[in-house]
Amino acid sequence: MLFRSLDPEAREKARVHGEAEAAATRALNAGSTSAPTFGTVGDPAEAERCRELVSKALDRDEKVHTLREALTKLGVATGNMVHCEHCPDGLAAAGGYVPSERRVVLCQQWAEKMPTEVSNTLAHELVHAYDDARAYLDWSNLTHQACTEIRAASLSGDCTWGREINRGNVFLAVSGAGARCIRRRAEL
Repeated sequence: MLFRSLDPEAREKARVHGEAEAAATRALNAGSTSAPTFGTVGDPAEAERCRELVSKALDRDEKVHTLREALTKLGVATGNMVHCEHCPDGLAAAGGYVPSERRVVLCQQWAEKMPTEVSNTLAHELVHAYDDARAYLDWSNLTHQACTEIRAASLSGDCTWGREINRGNVFLAVSGAGARCIRRRAEL
């Protein structure tokens, strides 16, 4: 999936009322210009805060730094790859990778509300960018999408023990919790 859901409640809402997210994802996968408009006018302070959080993640987060270096080695210019934008209302997403434009979009409204998650989301989306550059993914192929989601969930830190506890997803069955998390996150 190109756009990551915010939390379990938002995912459920998106499943029930997910037409906007599904339409955006289909349009982005197809490279269509009929996707909901990103970059519409939002709160300028919110946009600035998002840019600050992205800058901090780019400068300080080890995973993000490693992924940017790997992308650079593949010949991908990463200097202006990450954008904070006002995302369409109703899009239950933190951000996403836009393959047709080879850029990462973080929803500035989400970043303002979830500043501690910016680095993890950025790492997740940069895994998609890396996979796209290295393997030339066919984004209309669901097998390719599933593969990159599995890698992103595994490599970005989506499924650490602490994150799973915070989500309330670790129960008595501790054995195999990481694999269950990766599968669940890939299915979002």
